[in-house]
Amino acid sequence: MEEPNADVMDYIWESASFDGIMLFEFVAALREYGSPGSATTENAGKLAAHLVRTGKLIPGRLGADAFEPWELPAEEAAQRIENEVSRFVAEGRKLSLGDVAHFMPAKWNS
Repeated sequence: MEEPNADVMDYIWESASFDGIMLFEFVAALREYGSPGSATTENAGKLAAHLVRTGKLIPGRLGADAFEPWELPAEEAAQRIENEVSRFVAEGRKLSLGDVAHFMPAKWNS
């Protein structure tokens, strides 16, 4: 997957750098700044998986006190994202707060 235009990526980086970003926000970024028709759950999942594979984002969940990264290699984490997104698409479900993963920039704990 190619990264989308700079405006989509700027939105994702700004959101992720502030307090992380959730997958449903990828859909919002694609809707606002992406090409027409790109704002789908499937495309959001592909983009998130790509950014995890390339080491730019770390997936995890928000715990009681802090972000808890998944204890998976990048490829396995990306595959998990793709599998969960495929399930959402197959079931006709829309993403909402906390679905699939929360993402932090790779340098979040530096």
